[in-house]
Amino acid sequence: MPDTAIKSPEQPTDPVAEAEYAFARHAVDSGVKAAFLRYMDTSSVIFNNGRVTNGMRYWEKAKEPAATLYWQPVFACTAADGQSGFTTGPFEWRRTTADSALSCGQYTTVWQKDENGDWHFFADLGIGYHGSLFNKKPLRLYTPHLPSPNHATAIAIDSNFIALFRREPTDAFKQVLLPETWLNFNGQHPVQTTAGIMATLQQIPAGLDFEPLAGFVADSRDLAYVYGHTLLAGKKENYLRVWAYTNAGWKLLLQVLRW
Repeated sequence: MPDTAIKSPEQPTDPVAEAEYAFARHAVDSGVKAAFLRYMDTSSVIFNNGRVTNGMRYWEKAKEPAATLYWQPVFACTAADGQSGFTTGPFEWRRTTADSALSCGQYTTVWQKDENGDWHFFADLGIGYHGSLFNKKPLRLYTPHLPSPNHATAIAIDSNFIALFRREPTDAFKQVLLPETWLNFNGQHPVQTTAGIMATLQQIPAGLDFEPLAGFVADSRDLAYVYGHTLLAGKKENYLRVWAYTNAGWKLLLQVLRW
């Protein structure tokens, strides 16, 4: 029988990872719809074929899926102020625990705490691929380096990168990579090594452009989150980026890209 248990590490993780584990277990125990409604607020967004959709309104109208969604974080970070963060990891849909996966891929969720101290997700964007990675990788944590000395917005941080990307796409990415950078491209397994990322970037089609839509910077000014549209030959899809501030400036910690 496939191993579908939502497994937490034996040692304590971090607050955002724990919120993600709780979210995932809620989906298995109480249903996917109930879990999404529990861990969203009225401003949470999800993505569907390039459209940015209010998650609460979508799931209030949606029927309970016929299959169960299993997922787990394998890369996570909480901002120094403890009020926001992200996780990414594999997911799979199964009708029963005895069945093989109907589909699989990689989710990415950006989280925020509300005024009551409860975690809710800000944005959730997934990619699909063949060959499930569920329960095959351990959790890795990233620790933020230091706060930015300025108060740039997330849109401004991302727009600076986009300006470089329009001039020289590969070099723009090369300038902002970290050893910990994680790359999620639709249709393939995530890539984490610098060499692997540079090779994968060659797949970005000529003419791809970005349109940032919304985002925010952690109050501790060490992480920034932004999502938007990818634009290619008249088609819109979505992207999500997480930026981390380092002693070399803002660097790309996580990129989710669909086109």
